[in-house]
Amino acid sequence: MRVLHVVPHLDRVGGYERQAATLARHQRSRHSADPILLTHGEGSRPSFEQGQEGEVHRLRKGLLRHHPASWWRQHGERIDVVHCHAMHKLSGQVLALAHNAGLPTLVKVATEDDVAMFADPRGWERLVATREDDVDDGLRGARWRFMVKSAWRRLRRARSFVALHDGIAAQLEEHGLGSVRLPNGVDTDHFRPPTTSQRAAARERLGLPVDACCLAYVGRLAPRKHVVDLVHAFLRLANRATGRVFLLLAGDGPERPALEAQLTSSPYARRVRWIGEVADVRPVLHAADILAHPSRREGMPNAVLEAWACGLPTVLSDIPAHRSMIAGPGETVALLHPLGDVASLSARLAGLAEAPARRALLGAAARRRALKLHGIERIERAYDELYHELVSGAARQPATSMSAGAS
Repeated sequence: MRVLHVVPHLDRVGGYERQAATLARHQRSRHSADPILLTHGEGSRPSFEQGQEGEVHRLRKGLLRHHPASWWRQHGERIDVVHCHAMHKLSGQVLALAHNAGLPTLVKVATEDDVAMFADPRGWERLVATREDDVDDGLRGARWRFMVKSAWRRLRRARSFVALHDGIAAQLEEHGLGSVRLPNGVDTDHFRPPTTSQRAAARERLGLPVDACCLAYVGRLAPRKHVVDLVHAFLRLANRATGRVFLLLAGDGPERPALEAQLTSSPYARRVRWIGEVADVRPVLHAADILAHPSRREGMPNAVLEAWACGLPTVLSDIPAHRSMIAGPGETVALLHPLGDVASLSARLAGLAEAPARRALLGAAARRRALKLHGIERIERAYDELYHELVSGAARQPATSMSAGAS
């Protein structure tokens, strides 16, 4: 079975992009037919290459032969099932082509509120107006609303939807769309607790004292990530902690200049490590003692899963995505703090900073959770079963018409 993965921005360092690439790599290792990944061309990357994930095809803007319909005429007959990894115009275009060809289709909703924003394009415009997210100023107006509505009509015709957590499933249900509940995965062999020498080497490269307590953030420096809350919590903690506390920031984005200005002017600027975007975040996680993720809106963040797999304790904002990750009976795998509550975030971090034994227990529990529920082999097998159900027509159907006349 050959799967087409539609990944609108594969070459960008982002959550759903990395999930798609990891899934495709593991599918390629288990199946004879290489996956195909279709994405927008960005930068100088070639239009086609054979990568670790399988065949990677990049569509270039402005070239007729790189329009999705032109690409489909060349390659559509090789495809058995279409898996779209994000709500996006490109996903909608390919879904329409697959539907006309009678192929089964699957859409994964990567982030909370994506469904609501596609169902009501004014939601995008509110994000632009309030600067709540890392979005383009051009995403507004009548033309933009028409494009989003057109994409939504196509997306909702998918044979099946994957919801990362119950909050996303509920949003789909509000629009009459059923879903399969599947979490994100993590390669627990690639991401694992560091050895003593690996941890020492990671700290040495970053110029970190052996006895320091290091807080880490990994991800986009975008408004919805609320990294500013972590910065404020760090400054509080650094001001009152008896030991030395350091902050590691791995990522980039529009918030970086403001965050840099705030930290540079503080008396603790020397305790901050600006790491930027990195292809491999393991050295950051190996050097850290705690990962904080204060985000406002998520699907199921890679950074948290990777930290768990590395045995790192986490402090997370109390939002549906994070609540779903730690839900269930048994041991505590992470600590929550109210969204936007800097005092509470600082208190959670301080409690762990002062309790190495508690950090170890929390990290070990997190590693067990990653192994039990999020191992990429388990997730790959679940998707494989879903693909076969879709091909056989047995997968759960969205409560929306699949009539050929819809557009």
